[in-house]
Amino acid sequence: MNFSVLQLLSYLVGIAAILGLVYSKRIDRAFFPFIFFLWAGFLNEIVSGICISLYRTNAINSNIYILISSLLVLWQFSNWGLFKSNNRVFLFLILLFISCWVIDSFFIGHISRFNPYYRIFYSFSVVLMSIQMINRLFSTQKKQLIRNSVFLICICFIVFFTYKALVEIFWVYGLNASRDFRVEVYRIMTYINLTANLLYAIAVLWIPRKQESLLLS
Repeated sequence: MNFSVLQLLSYLVGIAAILGLVYSKRIDRAFFPFIFFLWAGFLNEIVSGICISLYRTNAINSNIYILISSLLVLWQFSNWGLFKSNNRVFLFLILLFISCWVIDSFFIGHISRFNPYYRIFYSFSVVLMSIQMINRLFSTQKKQLIRNSVFLICICFIVFFTYKALVEIFWVYGLNASRDFRVEVYRIMTYINLTANLLYAIAVLWIPRKQESLLLS
């Protein structure tokens, strides 16, 4: 699978982003951070393609995107009521995420290089929050969870970010020495990313209308 095909597949997140824009007037506003998350990913893919063509690297825009996407995911979980019992936890996590990103981007590493430690921290944080959110859904929702957009998004988060964290750990511990290994890792990552983007599009279609909120009480 050559680079052009990989780049084309990465743009498929635009399907979910465009659907989110089309249906933005009727969907529950509580899901807007997720729509912004999709658009941030789509725009980052476009900018990455341009930067790679011009500068042979997309490290800077990718590092900035990682911070923006992590804050949007935090905002989304807050809108879903994950931090409703203690709003200070949400504020603490925002400060923690920003602080960890700054330390990894300017002290441990550099903004112009791909820095793995924040990506690992962010990925595992999303997985843990997704698991907690699914546990809440199991205890509060009576309808079929398979058609619940929150459930579907969280499942995608768990699969994608678990693999993402493992890939970054491979890089930290130097397990990327073999070219064949690197190719296989990125091949799997491409398929996971493709599946997640398609499921995100389905999740957008299943987002409840404004009067049919799925938020947890």
